[in-house]
Amino acid sequence: MATALLLIDLQNDFLSLTGAMAQDNVLTKNPNLQSNVPTAISHFRAQQCPVIWICSEYPATKMPSIWPTRPRGVRYADVPMLDEYLASSHHGQRVLCASGSDGAKLYPDFKKLKKDDDKVFAKQYYSAFTNTGLAEYLRSNSIVNVVITGVSATNCVLAAAADAFFNEFEVFVLEDCVGASSEELKIRAMEKMRHYGRVVSDLLNFPVTNGIGMGSAPQQQAQIEKKKDKMVLYYVNGSIPSWRVMMMLAEYNIPYTPIRLKVMSKPKETCSAAFASINPRCKTPTLVDGGVTVTESMAILQYIERKYRRSRSTSGERTEDGEREEEVDNSGEQEDANSWITTLTRFHESENAHSVFEDIELLFQPLSTLSTHHLGRIATAVSNTEAEMAHWEYYLASSDYIAGDQFTVADCAFYPCLAYLEHRGWAFEGFPLLRGYAERVGGRECAARARPEGWGVKGRDLWGRAVGVREERSSREVSA
Repeated sequence: MATALLLIDLQNDFLSLTGAMAQDNVLTKNPNLQSNVPTAISHFRAQQCPVIWICSEYPATKMPSIWPTRPRGVRYADVPMLDEYLASSHHGQRVLCASGSDGAKLYPDFKKLKKDDDKVFAKQYYSAFTNTGLAEYLRSNSIVNVVITGVSATNCVLAAAADAFFNEFEVFVLEDCVGASSEELKIRAMEKMRHYGRVVSDLLNFPVTNGIGMGSAPQQQAQIEKKKDKMVLYYVNGSIPSWRVMMMLAEYNIPYTPIRLKVMSKPKETCSAAFASINPRCKTPTLVDGGVTVTESMAILQYIERKYRRSRSTSGERTEDGEREEEVDNSGEQEDANSWITTLTRFHESENAHSVFEDIELLFQPLSTLSTHHLGRIATAVSNTEAEMAHWEYYLASSDYIAGDQFTVADCAFYPCLAYLEHRGWAFEGFPLLRGYAERVGGRECAARARPEGWGVKGRDLWGRAVGVREERSSREVSA
């Protein structure tokens, strides 16, 4: 039992034309609630997910604001908590959902959908999690995903989404099943709720698989639990470390399940509780191979190389499952020691190429926002990158690949660094051997299969802008 459906404040005072909120009647502004909410209830009942009703019973006096404890970890560090108003309870001239009143009763169209064994929680605060025991109930029933519906988006639904997140649940908000007193207010509330979880806009494309779903990383994780025989790679599109591993897997033709995580979302998918349980550092790439979990791109490359390395004198034939067929492996005797040392050296040396141009990425920000210190770092990064590439140009003077005349794990480690730099505007001016190398490796099938999605065209020309920064600083120094 991993997912629960929360139905928040579907009560007369909010929905009835004779209720306390009749003037801003939510059903009038959101008529689809009367069809969408029953559909959601049927959908989750069919998957044997618990349906939980949250009902307000506001006291006559204002309650003090209460916030959950912010959990540790990067996932929670920069996410805003509720303001003082939403961390409190309703209080004002207009009485809402007084205990025992008709206004506190479920709206008739929804009351008839309630089953006797459905769990009901009464709340005195805007948040369904404040002093209700809801979080404890969910944990005791091994529920990790909460799907939120109800009214109103700006108050109780938003408060529930925030506190569910800070109580370390995975949060999903069914947009078609949430109401507000105006469309504008609902849109604003949905934007805020994206800090805490996923806003799902299409109920009909909202599958639940074994109680986990919603097209999320947790759903994909559940799906791959059935495929323990296949590698799983958690990756970020366009990330050099992820790119390295995908090249290696493609070069060895190893079947695996790719699971893409997004880092530009709020909250970051790499910081989800589901992924943190696999890699507590919340970093990609992360490789899961049966009962083995390997993190850090260089470690993953070495793991793949050690487990699947092909003898240089064999074709390395594999079964459909990607396993090496039995063969005599005399690679330790056949490989030249100097060649192995060169490969190992270049492999680790590629980290210099990975890190040297990081400061150029400061130019993703508007130039006018960068300080003199930042501009200095950018100019230095240009010079350091040119010096770094000169080393690799020298290595290629005596071989087709960076560690010899054969493609190796060292090329999987280095090529994405070079290709990323090219994507950001570097034109190989003065580096003909690196240009040829990029074309040679880029033409390999493994490079084509591992190419980041959407990278068929050039990205933003950060390199050209960075060179401009360096030239301007040089001119100023000469003038001075």
